Amino acid sequence: MREIHSGSDRSAIDAVAEMLTIGEEIESLLLAHSGLFVTFPPPPTYAELMTYTRMLRIAWRRGEDQSPNEHVRFPYQFTQDIESAVAQIRRQLSELNATS
Repeated sequence: MREIHSGSDRSAIDAVAEMLTIGEEIESLLLAHSGLFVTFPPPPTYAELMTYTRMLRIAWRRGEDQSPNEHVRFPYQFTQDIESAVAQIRRQLSELNATS
């Protein structure tokens, strides 16, 4: 992170900025629409993703790499959890349409 932050590679800097923006937008959607969660409590990956994006944002603002104590891995299962929730919502909508 430090190398990108202090470097002159504009495309790498733009890529990190885009990652931060996407993370903030996902976090905003999760918080703003928490009433639409298919299961409650939501899968742990939702909180893990928010932690990941927040830690990444803090490291970027500091211009430093995350220390080993702070390092949080991206929760790859998050994508599957979202896809599963969308599939479940589609099934429920299909069932509602079939009964009406």
